[in-house]
Amino acid sequence: MTMSEFLIRRAGLDDARTISRLSTETFWETYSENPNSDNDDIRKYMAKAYDVDLLAEELKSGSIVFLLAEIDDRLAGYARLSFGEFAEGVDGVEPMEINRIYLLREFQGLGFGKRLIDACFNVAKEKSCDTVWLSVWKHNPEAKGFYEKMGFQSVGRVMFDLGGTMHEDIVMSLRVDGGS
Repeated sequence: MTMSEFLIRRAGLDDARTISRLSTETFWETYSENPNSDNDDIRKYMAKAYDVDLLAEELKSGSIVFLLAEIDDRLAGYARLSFGEFAEGVDGVEPMEINRIYLLREFQGLGFGKRLIDACFNVAKEKSCDTVWLSVWKHNPEAKGFYEKMGFQSVGRVMFDLGGTMHEDIVMSLRVDGGS
């Protein structure tokens, strides 16, 4: 697979159902076999967070940006970006949060994740954001390692409600200019 086959585009309202399906597939393949999570909690979380009507409202809002990653016209992943909210340890004046960055397992390790992160930073620059931050589950060392490789540094902790059970996430941030 070559990098030239990879396209990133902004999602439109007609992408809500596709985003819901991809979210469910990637979240399940990432967390369902982890001994630190409960599959009933995962199902509850997915039913709420990836509801098509909710996603359609987010797409309409204008305050959330979805970037879709396509390979040969096939949706391979996406990023969900929001603006203006802070978490513990995040500095800057105009932050952008990468709420979700999902890539199907078959496309991981091929450089597509980095290209998706780069596209997120392009949106941050376009929106005049000075800091990009995200949270990653402490029981997901592969993702944490990827973000560290991209230059993100751990700056705090936040709790994440996964279907009624609270889990600790690590907050990581990176200045848009590349400094931490």
